[in-house]
Amino acid sequence: MEKTLKIKLLIVLLAATFIAGSATAGLMPIPADAKTQVAGIANSPLGSLGLVDSYVYRYTAGAYTNKYLYTYKLTSTNIGISFFSIGVDDTANLTLNVANVNYEGGGVAPTNWRPVGAPLQSVDAGFFVTPIYSGQASALLWFVCDYAPVMGLGSVFGTSSGVPTYAVGQLYTIPEPTTIIMLTTGALWGYMRRKKRAV
Repeated sequence: MEKTLKIKLLIVLLAATFIAGSATAGLMPIPADAKTQVAGIANSPLGSLGLVDSYVYRYTAGAYTNKYLYTYKLTSTNIGISFFSIGVDDTANLTLNVANVNYEGGGVAPTNWRPVGAPLQSVDAGFFVTPIYSGQASALLWFVCDYAPVMGLGSVFGTSSGVPTYAVGQLYTIPEPTTIIMLTTGALWGYMRRKKRAV
C-alpha cells in the first residue's frame, strides 16, 4: 500500500515538473538593444474581463535596428482570462521575426505565444497555464516586427461571473497591408504638395 502511494506521488511530481517545464520552455528576455518608445496605451478595457497595456518601441541600435518591439500585458479585473489574440490581416507577407515571438516571466504564462496562419492572421497567446484571475497579470508578451504600429484590436476569451465571455479592446498592432499602402501614399502626397508650394 505504502509503495503504491509512493509511486503515485512520484508520478504526480514528474507530471508537475513536465507541465512547469513546458510552460517556460520558450521563455526568453526581450533583446536589450537600444530602443525608444513610439506608441503606448495603458489600461485599455477588454470588455468585462480586464485591461491590456500595449507598448511599441523602435530599436535604434544593435541587431534589430529600425525594427519594432511590440509588448502586451493583461490584467484581469473580473474572473478568468484564458486566451488572448492580436488580429493581423497579412496578405502581403508582413515580416514577423518568428524567433522572437516570446514572453517574459512575472505573471501567468501562456501555454504558447505564436503567429497563427499563413499568410499571418493573428498572434495568439494559447490558453494560459491557469486562467488570469481577478487582480492577476499575464507574463509580458512580446514580438519583433519590421512594421510600425497602428491602433487595432485584441481579443480575449474567459469567464465573467461564471459565463463564457468574448471581448475586444484597443491596442497597438501590426498594420494591415492596406493601411501600409495608405500611409505610404499619404506620405508621398504630402511630400508632393510641400514641393509644389516650395516652387
